Amino acid sequence: MLLAAWRDAAQRLAYQRHVVSAAAVRLRQRDLCCAWAAWRQWVVEKQQKSARLERAVHSWRQAALQAAWASWGEGAQRQQQKRGRLQAAVHLWQRHQLRSAWAAWQEHCAFRRHARTMLARFTQQGLARAFNSWREAASHHAQLAAKLASALARMRNRTLAAAFAGEQCCRGRGGATHVLLQALVL
Repeated sequence: MLLAAWRDAAQRLAYQRHVVSAAAVRLRQRDLCCAWAAWRQWVVEKQQKSARLERAVHSWRQAALQAAWASWGEGAQRQQQKRGRLQAAVHLWQRHQLRSAWAAWQEHCAFRRHARTMLARFTQQGLARAFNSWREAASHHAQLAAKLASALARMRNRTLAAAFAGEQCCRGRGGATHVLLQALVL
C-alpha cells in the first residue's frame, strides 16, 4: 500500500515536472515569437516611416514646414519614449507576477513535503506504539501460559502421586475427590 502511494506520488511529481517544463518551453517560444513579431513590425513601420519621411522632406522644403516637422518629431519622440517606459513597466510587472507565482508554487510544494513528512512520522509513531503494546501483551500472555502450564503439571503430578500413594490415605480424608480438590487449591 505504501509502495502504491509512493508510486502514485512519484508519477504525480513526474507529471508535474513535465507540465512545468512544457509550460517553460511554451513561455520561451512565446517570448521569442512575440519578440520576432515585434521586430518585424518595427522594421515594417520603420521602412514605411522612412519612405513617408523622405517624401515629406522632399515636398516640405520651406522653413515653416521644417519647424512644424521638428515640433512633430519631438512630440512623436516623447510619445515613443512614454510608450517605451510604459512597455518596460508592464514587462517588469509581468515578470514580477511570474516570479511571485513561482515563489508561491515553491512554497506550496515545500509545505506539502513538510506535511507529508509529518504525517508519515505521526503514522509511524502510531504503528510503533501499537507494535510495542502488542509485543508487551504477547510477552505477558506467554508468561501467563508458562505459569499455567507449570501449575497444571504440578497438579497432574500431585494427583498422580496421590493415586499411587494408595487409597488408604485418601479414604480417611474423604477419598480421591478430596485429594483432587486439595491439589487444585495448592
